[in-house]
Amino acid sequence: MLRLATITLLLPSVMALPEAILASTVYVDCDNGSGIEDGSPEHPFQLISSGMDAASYGDTVLVMPGTYSENIMVYMHDPDGMNRAAVIMKDGVSLASQAGPDSTLISAVGTEAGVYFDSCGAGTLLRGFAIETSGFGWGLRKSVVCWGSSPIIVENVLLPLYSGIYCRSQSCPLMEANTIVDGALTFTSGSGGAAVGNLIDGRIGVNSYTEPALPVLIEGNDIFSDMRSREDYGIDVRWATEGDVRIIGNTIRNKEVGALLCYGELSGNRFIDNTVNIEARMYCEPRSDILAKMNWWGTTDPAEIEAKIIDCHDDDAIPGCVDYEPWCLDEECTQSPVLPLSWGRVKSLYRPQ
Repeated sequence: MLRLATITLLLPSVMALPEAILASTVYVDCDNGSGIEDGSPEHPFQLISSGMDAASYGDTVLVMPGTYSENIMVYMHDPDGMNRAAVIMKDGVSLASQAGPDSTLISAVGTEAGVYFDSCGAGTLLRGFAIETSGFGWGLRKSVVCWGSSPIIVENVLLPLYSGIYCRSQSCPLMEANTIVDGALTFTSGSGGAAVGNLIDGRIGVNSYTEPALPVLIEGNDIFSDMRSREDYGIDVRWATEGDVRIIGNTIRNKEVGALLCYGELSGNRFIDNTVNIEARMYCEPRSDILAKMNWWGTTDPAEIEAKIIDCHDDDAIPGCVDYEPWCLDEECTQSPVLPLSWGRVKSLYRPQ
């Protein structure tokens, strides 16, 4: 379910549309062999690109089950050669599958992006596809790439190789209930937005290096590693300047490092079976402490909790400290201890002399 209050805060405002604009549905079916294509239910287009060309702001391109493989030249603002996509989204158009990702595949063979958004606003939607990308050249090669866009991306399955969503140039999407198989969801070059309720075999990265940077919400995701994953950490926040990153109610499990952070505010998260739960990054400027109260660390033992948090108390070269007290006494965070000592004092008691 979409968090409308949160989305309102994160996504850019959208001007009201004239009431005279009437939305319509354009149909696409790769199995249409009639020789007639007009986008109607009786004579759908065979290609998604044809349906997108025929759609206008507010319309929906509805795609029937099947495999859709297209290769379109497009400039993606990338000096290293990203210039091909399978689907190029149009501002204000919804692209949706009729039957969901189990039966509707965008096969982006030979492209650098499966689905590409450029300057698309919050009225743009991508829903219900399996997307596979196996590009070539020097491009980023991701299932979905956003450039200066704020779309809604929901209920998709992003398959390896090169799976994931890459947000660039102050994009601000809502990404909810997607499955990423061995890949990453990345905010960069000032981008923000919301990653909510996704299943991610890989990581979420916030790598902005731009001022001003938009707020980021990471909420309710299940981030893990299985035998396929190439990512050894779950959440990576490495902004060059302090920004607003909220990490709430996620499960992070089976990682070498659960969260590698320069900045961030964490609460209600569950860290399970990680080698290290939180590691404060080196070389973060300006220095900032990380607020990590009311999280479940996989144990109630203070020594075990401290041992899996690496910060300024463990290495003088690390600029940031992690404030993790009080912590949760159960995985659902229904209880927390009341301690007579500060969090720094607790760490010092259990640090080897």
